[in-house]
Amino acid sequence: MYCNVFAYGTLMLPEIVEALTGTVVSSRPARLYGYSRYTFKNRCYPGIIADTNGLVDGVIYNRIDNRTLSVFDWFEDVLYERRVITVHAGDGMLDAYAYIVSAKHHNKLGDSPWDLEQFVEKHASRYALKCIKYRKMWEIETGCNQGGI
Repeated sequence: MYCNVFAYGTLMLPEIVEALTGTVVSSRPARLYGYSRYTFKNRCYPGIIADTNGLVDGVIYNRIDNRTLSVFDWFEDVLYERRVITVHAGDGMLDAYAYIVSAKHHNKLGDSPWDLEQFVEKHASRYALKCIKYRKMWEIETGCNQGGI
């Protein structure tokens, strides 16, 4: 099975996805209407919540395999729910999974919009190293490695 995944935060960066999954995944720009992106309080990463007037720029990953989706699910943890949304990519629309902040965790979001450039400048290198550790923990917990499921 393959699916599309919309990324709007740290997973927009190819080096973060590669550190987390151990693979290179190609992406293209995409836009999600009806949501807004905020930084979690005391964290460097964002979450999105429904907002009628909102707009979130991100990227779409096409043809994500089961292994990579499993890594994303594990990484995104209990703060998020994976849901099917519709994004605008290129000259069309397509369905994709996105990790939306679950309602019970909305109070953990701050009022500040998340800034990709600021994340890259202040946090990306250290965050990528954490993602390598997360991948290794996932491999141990699941018994899976880069070779697939």
